[in-house]
Amino acid sequence: REESLGSSEARFRSLVQNSSGVVLVVNPDGTLLYASPGLQNWVASGKPLPAVGESSLALLHADDVERFREFLREASTVDGISPVIEVRLGCSKGSDVRHIEAIATNLLNDPNVAGVVLNTRDVTERKDLENNLSHQAFHDPLTDLPNRALFLDRVGHALERAGRQDRIVAMLYLDIDNFKQINDNLGHEVGDQLLIVVADRLRECVRGIDTVARFGGDEFTVLLEDVAEMSDVIEVADRISKRIREPAAFPDQEFVATTSIGIAHNATREMSPQDLLSAADIALYRAKNLGKARYAVFERGMTAPIHERLELEHDLRRAMEQNEFEVYYQPIVELENGFVHGVEALVRWRHPARGLLLPEDFVGLSESTGLIIRLGEQVLEESFRQVKQWQSVDTMTPPLSLSINLSAYQFRHPSIVEDIVSALKRADMSPSCLIIEINESLILENAAHAVSVLQAIKREGIRLFIDDFGTGYSSLSYLRRFPVDGIKVDRSFIDDLERDPQNLSMVAAIVAAGQALHLTVVAEGIETIGQLAELRSLGCQDGQGHLFAAPGPEGEISPFVRRRILLPQVRFRREQPRRPAE
Repeated sequence: REESLGSSEARFRSLVQNSSGVVLVVNPDGTLLYASPGLQNWVASGKPLPAVGESSLALLHADDVERFREFLREASTVDGISPVIEVRLGCSKGSDVRHIEAIATNLLNDPNVAGVVLNTRDVTERKDLENNLSHQAFHDPLTDLPNRALFLDRVGHALERAGRQDRIVAMLYLDIDNFKQINDNLGHEVGDQLLIVVADRLRECVRGIDTVARFGGDEFTVLLEDVAEMSDVIEVADRISKRIREPAAFPDQEFVATTSIGIAHNATREMSPQDLLSAADIALYRAKNLGKARYAVFERGMTAPIHERLELEHDLRRAMEQNEFEVYYQPIVELENGFVHGVEALVRWRHPARGLLLPEDFVGLSESTGLIIRLGEQVLEESFRQVKQWQSVDTMTPPLSLSINLSAYQFRHPSIVEDIVSALKRADMSPSCLIIEINESLILENAAHAVSVLQAIKREGIRLFIDDFGTGYSSLSYLRRFPVDGIKVDRSFIDDLERDPQNLSMVAAIVAAGQALHLTVVAEGIETIGQLAELRSLGCQDGQGHLFAAPGPEGEISPFVRRRILLPQVRFRREQPRRPAE
């Protein structure tokens, strides 16, 4: 028995001494009775380990001593294993803090132990990972500034404190003037460098208690807490404007940026973070409308737009549930013969009080609230169902096609391709009959991401068109890079096609580029016979516009679709159309 006990004791000692964790035995007041050898690996060289009979609390970070002392007192009054506690060592190796997780077992009544046994392990790597993930979740990766979520959380706490102390909380909402042109002309790399410079300069212009955040793109916000007078806020805005206006040096060039700033403050104690943000946002747009490179302060008389927006947002959510959205269709025709080969789906909102609303009245709001995804799903489901019904009674070939517009928010959504494919399968509709239209400016905004998404869509057999083409005329060189099947000439060029020789030349260049790259060219907004004749003379294949048919509900468009020929037949003028100047 003695040999067996000796062997067990040796085995136990070996396990404890070679464990990756550390075992401590202490009295309820923290006096050390035993420490396994692994403890010395946690303590910096030159730092003395507490000896048996000395307090083990000397190992801890000063801020954790009292909490750990209470933990030991509770553990010594109950039997069994305690809950887990995390503490920091105050004498860790290196400069980083070491985090320790411990559980206690009360063995005070065991004569072989007569103490509280602490089983501990090092969880520093886990804590560092948690901290890194938390930092990434609440900070902008480019500038390392707080992001929207963290900023609004701090605004909420600031408003609560200000309400108790009767102090001013102010918000500055700013963006860089003409930033899109900077990206387009100088490249996104220079644009990113400028954003970093702006972030650093904003930090320089505020106090340590204030918060600077990046909301995305070129939008930044500043939270000013514990402000005595509004004149102090104006002083900060002036300082920011002057600092950002200073030249920024980049390789091979120097650049001067300006910023527009909207200012709002807690005019009432009932303001929420979103109220303050909305007020600052309205003031920002006022500053831009006044000519940019300046600031504007939100005024009490400007609250109406906030309430109107909130009311419209409420109505938008109700409209989703009550199916107030309708899909209108506009025929797309071959300009040579008036053959209807497709339709474009266009959403309308039949508001019970405001009447029929166009997309520009609600798409922006639906994007900012995230409701655009649900709205897009409804449009897909309904338009797929309707076009499939039209196809089922149509014997002509090729089958009728459907064009759908994707907003910026939808295009950036990670599941957009899967959502489209699933809707096609539910409708039993061929992917080859679907055309996805992407706005030209959206593609150029982030070309690398755009190419990735467009390629994924193309792999499903869906066709791709660039919408509103020509608004960024220099983008003709991008056509080879993007996997698109066609381009739609922006209606702004069609409007003055008969009167403006420059517009005529630009449309001619776009059509020629499309033909050279074997792309379908569609002209939007055709309203007169003269525009039609000019486009036909340039070789533009397809078009749509009020000359043929205005967007309408299914009942109004069905006669065009079922006959696949325009009613009434468009008569072309006999005059010889003008040719663009060479």
